[in-house]
Amino acid sequence: MSTTVNRREFLQASAGVMAASLSPNVFSQQQKPLRLGLIIGIGRDPETAIAKVHDLGLPTCQVYVEDFAPGLAARLVQALDKHHIEATSVVVGGPGREAWDFYDGPLTIGVVPRDTRAARIARMKQGSDFAKQSGISAVQSHAGFIPENP
Repeated sequence: MSTTVNRREFLQASAGVMAASLSPNVFSQQQKPLRLGLIIGIGRDPETAIAKVHDLGLPTCQVYVEDFAPGLAARLVQALDKHHIEATSVVVGGPGREAWDFYDGPLTIGVVPRDTRAARIARMKQGSDFAKQSGISAVQSHAGFIPENP
């Protein structure tokens, strides 16, 4: 695919790139350097899960939660504080079958499949509430596969 750019667009883009490279990065002072972590399921025992992250010497994790039981967020916060681990996101999946392959995955993963969409959106909202209760600023999930034949 070929795209044509006129002289004005080229000069504007070039000037923008040059200006961006000359100015100090606004975000560089606010961002932490990338730190290694892992996705870990906490089940009903966040203390044991977060202790594993600590024992591996990792400073961060992404918390996979299947059951948003009352009191679980508070116990997670205690475990994170105790072990000095930063949870960078809450990972939300399901409900329903999810096949992690390229055959059934497009039919079962994320919010693209119509038969599980409403329940999964509701689940993501639960995950968002849990993240807020836990002081975790992000929620992540697999959005699904974009159909090749929509």
